[in-house]
Amino acid sequence: MVNKGSKYINLLSKNIKSRKEGLRNLKYFLLRLVCNNSSIANHELDQLIKNYFSYSAKGLKILDIGSGLCNYYPENVTESKNKYFACDLSDDLKKLLEKRGIEFIQGDMVKDKLTLTENSFDIIICSHVIEHIEEPSNILFEINKLLKISGILFLKTPDIKVVKWNFFNDFTHKRPYTKNSLKEQIESDSMRVVKCSSSTLYKEFAFNLLKNNLFNPFNIIFLIIGFYTYFIRNDMRELICIVRKLR
Repeated sequence: MVNKGSKYINLLSKNIKSRKEGLRNLKYFLLRLVCNNSSIANHELDQLIKNYFSYSAKGLKILDIGSGLCNYYPENVTESKNKYFACDLSDDLKKLLEKRGIEFIQGDMVKDKLTLTENSFDIIICSHVIEHIEEPSNILFEINKLLKISGILFLKTPDIKVVKWNFFNDFTHKRPYTKNSLKEQIESDSMRVVKCSSSTLYKEFAFNLLKNNLFNPFNIIFLIIGFYTYFIRNDMRELICIVRKLR
């Protein structure tokens, strides 16, 4: 019992690195009690696939733009029927991501000629990227080219109506969005917003847990966190937008 619990003791450590490690271990432990996903973001992607794609699909091509650690993807994708791609300006994570079975493309979606085939992706993830770009219409144009007809763009950005001046705590932020302005930015004759809501990752996760398994007692932990991030942590509120390519 001591060995099993010792990795959580460092939550009380004065060392910041040890506390972060302990918090991460506790988070993974709690996650295993409520779902089989490697992260909360991965659970969100699974729900997206479940809601918008048929279980009989032979395999989806999924691209994460500005991917970072690829938290939306499973820990290891080598056995998955889906194909996972990541695009980022930095190649620092290239080896780590490729070890997980993810195909990595280094470069700028707008400025560089990337080895990506047009009309080939079923899902494109663009999470907290658009607010960093001077001309968002350029990246949306490129996304439109890469998506298959009926493909889904899963886009997130801070909700300026709620986060207010916290938005500019990140000096790389350039363009704030409200729900209406984001929809106006995205929609065209070939791209249609299916759903756009103001929420937080933890609130969405908690509500999906209740929907999938109402009687798991550990759901209450994430429900509390979900309400905390939604009502108190204004800096965490984001616009979650699901867009379908029509033609």
